Amino acid sequence: MNLSFKNREFKIWRYGVSHSKLLIRSPKNREHDTTIDIQFYGVEYINIPNKFKNIEISSLSKDYDNNIIEFCKQNNL
Repeated sequence: MNLSFKNREFKIWRYGVSHSKLLIRSPKNREHDTTIDIQFYGVEYINIPNKFKNIEISSLSKDYDNNIIEFCKQNNL
């Protein structure tokens, strides 16, 4: 599965420590008549800029998933 959001600016909108949720939002504006929310659950570590453009979401491969797990172990996350 791939989702692509071209020509949209996204910002970190909210991070809830108690429920480990991260909300990234591209609000509606003069150019776009809809708001796009991307919600992540179980967030324990964040290392991203506070705003970015042209988000693409794709399914992870098993190898990439294992790389993330190894990174977390090495960094005591």
